[in-house]
Amino acid sequence: MFHPPARAILAALALLCSAPPCLFAQSSFYVDGQSGLDVPGNGSSTAAPWKTISYALSRITPPTQVQSVHTLHLAGGQVYSPATNGESFPLTMLYNVALLGSSTSSRAILSPRSSESAIVFDRGTIYNRNQVTLRNLEIRGAQVGALMGGNPGIRHRPRFWNCVFDGQAQAGVRIDERGNQITDPRFFQCIFRGNTGAPGIDAFAQGDNAVVRPDIEECEFTGSGRGIQIRDTSGAGSDVGGIVAYSTFQGNTAGVFLLSGNNAFLSRLEVRSSHFRSCGDGISIQVGRPYDPLVTVESCVFLQCGYGYRLNGNFTPGQYSFTLRSNVARHCFQGFRHEVRGTGDVRIFSENNLALENQTEGFVVDHPLDDAVNLVVDSVSDRALCNTGYGFFCWLGPTSTSSLRLVNGVFAGNGYSGLLFGGGNDVAIQTSTMADNARYGVHLESRFPSRLQVDHCIVANNTWGELNQSFPIAYSCFQNQTHAGTGNLRTDPQLFRPHYKLQPTSPCIDAGNRAARIPSPDYEGDPRPLLGRLGSQGGPDLGADEWNPNGNAVPVGVAGFGADGFHPTIATPSTRFTTNSTFHIDLRGAIDFWQNLAQIGILTVGLNVAPSPAAVFDLGLLGAPSSYLWIDPLSTIGPYPVGPGGSISLPVSIPANGIFIGQVYTAQWWVLKLGTNPASIVTTDALRITIG
Repeated sequence: MFHPPARAILAALALLCSAPPCLFAQSSFYVDGQSGLDVPGNGSSTAAPWKTISYALSRITPPTQVQSVHTLHLAGGQVYSPATNGESFPLTMLYNVALLGSSTSSRAILSPRSSESAIVFDRGTIYNRNQVTLRNLEIRGAQVGALMGGNPGIRHRPRFWNCVFDGQAQAGVRIDERGNQITDPRFFQCIFRGNTGAPGIDAFAQGDNAVVRPDIEECEFTGSGRGIQIRDTSGAGSDVGGIVAYSTFQGNTAGVFLLSGNNAFLSRLEVRSSHFRSCGDGISIQVGRPYDPLVTVESCVFLQCGYGYRLNGNFTPGQYSFTLRSNVARHCFQGFRHEVRGTGDVRIFSENNLALENQTEGFVVDHPLDDAVNLVVDSVSDRALCNTGYGFFCWLGPTSTSSLRLVNGVFAGNGYSGLLFGGGNDVAIQTSTMADNARYGVHLESRFPSRLQVDHCIVANNTWGELNQSFPIAYSCFQNQTHAGTGNLRTDPQLFRPHYKLQPTSPCIDAGNRAARIPSPDYEGDPRPLLGRLGSQGGPDLGADEWNPNGNAVPVGVAGFGADGFHPTIATPSTRFTTNSTFHIDLRGAIDFWQNLAQIGILTVGLNVAPSPAAVFDLGLLGAPSSYLWIDPLSTIGPYPVGPGGSISLPVSIPANGIFIGQVYTAQWWVLKLGTNPASIVTTDALRITIG
């Protein structure tokens, strides 16, 4: 079951709150811990409020009409605690009653004793998402900030909006799911911090037919514990995991941790467009002995973490699927790691991920035991650049039935070999570039795969040699060694560094086998093959890049985000990038959920991508968390006012001069939107533009 993003449901909530009171028979009640009195006649106005929240909840009769909501308003900027206003905890929420502080800048502060929980949801009561909203609250201390999980047949789906959970001993929020129930709360723009050793959100599921799927969007997690911890030991008919999007994690032992443990039936987790800095692990997936986990991680950034993404476990018979797409791991101990043991059918699909300047390996697939697991690894357009260890390390076990398919990869400038692999049943390496590595371009371990296919690759300028030993290879280019094989070249491939694209005079253009089944498109999305040179035979190019005479523009990096669904991106509608032509660089999506436009956009342009050091790369240090400098800027263009729909379209003319052919330029928008974050700046992803 896919739950719509939290921001999409906010519209319905806004409409609900603006409807005439008579429509839903709604009422408002008021609490002020400083001026209120807990007497029956009070509570209906700000002039005569109640004193304690617990008394107010005991006096309010929940509405019974469909979609009716009573609202309990708490005076902000003050502490509600046993010592200040005689508050009693835990507070048990009511059906169809919302609890609202004054504003984000003046939250109501709930401060229970260290042995108490702040808020609990009754196990026998249904709580719907729009009717039970908790907003503009700060929970300080306590054992657990909010505790939920119902009896069989009960659904808990409250919404937390602009709430702070600070310093809880056991968890900011705890979900206790015992089977035959649904718990799917929504967290929007919440902050979890100061929970020393404790998780921000702790979800535990057991029993059959357990559904635990929190929806977490635009939240912040800081502290020494795990940001989000999901422990799944549920049984048949269950669906446990959740959706995490547009959130930031800093200083956690793990940003997101999923344990798919004994008896787990379906662990299903999606993490998208989120950012992890200085975490022990950015995302950690541990498989105890599950049946069918499905994990997708897309458009995330891992910076200075231990492992950016880490999967490890012992698998039993069943189907498993793990997808990594368009993520970046930089300055981590290791970029993306998979450790697989046991049995079952495990598929790892990794596409368009970048591992850059990590302390050891960029990518690791480690299956060291000779066991019965059937591991299928698909790596498409992954890049490992300037890592201290191997670019891509893949060990499939000595006699396993596992397979590796690696296409359109770029593994360059690494401290060890670009690619190391060994074992397995079926290994295919095609249309990839291994260059400038400190050891070998390709290192094949002593245990050969049962079937090995290597073709249409570029292996160039590697210090110890292009290959560590001879093995069948065809239609490939070697710069410093000669290797027997049909269609092989020994020549300078003429790579355009640091992008590792082909220069227009490269001998690798159209040099491939016209009859071969070649992966298409190339690593930038260009169709393959393209006729790169007039009069040639029109075969595919060698290496990851297919030279495009029309030029191209491809997105690189990950777009930043701001508050309230503000997600600007860079794009181009153009398809031709040749001399004596004009193309457009667009800004899109510079408008938030409430239809508030950004004020201006400034275009930065340069020659390279991903500058060093990380202090320059990460704009979170300047008050723009989730924004990164994806290019090495040389100049700026603008500013330009943002137009209708949050867009700018900037025409760029290319002179009629052949000197520009094959040159690569980069561009990225800086977008000013007041209040979207402390710096009021969000950067987009970038465009890498090649002139044809």
